[in-house]
Amino acid sequence: MKATQNPTTVAMRRYIIEFTLAMGAYFVVLFGTRYAFATYHGPWYIAIALAPAVPIYFVFVAGYRLFRGTDEFAQRLIVESLAIAGVVVALVAATYGFLESDILPRPSAWWVWMLFMTTWGGTSIFLRIRYR
Repeated sequence: MKATQNPTTVAMRRYIIEFTLAMGAYFVVLFGTRYAFATYHGPWYIAIALAPAVPIYFVFVAGYRLFRGTDEFAQRLIVESLAIAGVVVALVAATYGFLESDILPRPSAWWVWMLFMTTWGGTSIFLRIRYR
């Protein structure tokens, strides 16, 4: 008799494969666009600039499939960590907004994204330890 596998483990294995392939494609496309910008200036410039967004879409699809493939507890951890990260980043962004006009420089939107992802990762680790 074959033992059934934990659905969360199966979903995580599938996610790792899908995420790795999508990120590999992202880096190939990203470096390809950097090369194209150095050599090409024409009507496809905006399409080339947006090309790295396509593999990132597949990263999010992999993340969604991971979420749907996990059990209820893992889903709760993901949602709770996303909610906490969203609130923390909103508070930091609002606070920074009051200071950026004359005191601090205006950062790129990429900094907000990186802050959100870092906060989400840290919150996920904290919640997993807390719920042990």
